[in-house]
Amino acid sequence: ILAFAAIGALLAGSWPLSPPIAMALHVGSALFAFLIGAVLLRRCCPPGLATAIVPQADSSDWRRAVWPLAIISGLQVLSQTLDIVILSIWHPAEQVGFYKIAVSAAGLAVVGLKAVNLVFAPQVARMHGQGETERLSRLVALGNGTCVAITIPTVAALAVWGKELLALF
Repeated sequence: ILAFAAIGALLAGSWPLSPPIAMALHVGSALFAFLIGAVLLRRCCPPGLATAIVPQADSSDWRRAVWPLAIISGLQVLSQTLDIVILSIWHPAEQVGFYKIAVSAAGLAVVGLKAVNLVFAPQVARMHGQGETERLSRLVALGNGTCVAITIPTVAALAVWGKELLALF
């Protein structure tokens, strides 16, 4: 809600967009989302959860598991930002910024795929485990059709209004 209000104010021209304002909007939106999540978590937790006894895990096992997970997470971050770092070596920051905006906008096309995968993956696993190949085939076809139905409007909007989107920044 806060982000939409800020975007509306920026588009209306009442605020000049600057790095400190963008960072303040980002921090404010994150804080707002955290507070909403905390309130929803408190409402949904069972009453006995606060007094439940939690078994203690062996910390040495956790320490051994942390390093591979940290390396994988670091490599994922590097993989996601390496193109920006490399481009910034040869091109001015303004051009790299436009590239980053375009890549982020293109990432919107994947949102449908991720949402469909989140919903369909458990059903696909269950049907595969039970050997229901006929139903599995129909479900996968439905999932693919849903992905296409969600992705095509996003890609079309970016193709039609891509320059206007970049002009905002």
